[in-house]
Amino acid sequence: MLLFVARKRKKSKLKKILIPIAVFLMLKALTLIPLFIGILGIKAWNALQLSFGSFVLSFALAIFQLCRKLAGDSAPPQPIVAHASGWESPRSFNTGFDAQNLAYSAYTQTA
Repeated sequence: MLLFVARKRKKSKLKKILIPIAVFLMLKALTLIPLFIGILGIKAWNALQLSFGSFVLSFALAIFQLCRKLAGDSAPPQPIVAHASGWESPRSFNTGFDAQNLAYSAYTQTA
């Protein structure tokens, strides 16, 4: 009988400690879970607005490009004109020494 009373006391002591902790955790969960769900909803709404805005913008740009092609407003590409003198620029001094011929003299056959 004494053993039964000691176990009962131990259980009631454990209940006195665990019940306030459990109540605190339940109250904390009851306040934080709706808060997190609300934050998640706000983020989802913002993402939806951003994706809709980007969709509308891309659709408008596609229609604009299509209308521009159909109207023929775009300018034709400019032809590439080669410069007459090539890549050489006039020298400010004359050394009587041509570096181009000197550099490639091994590759060309001189007769």
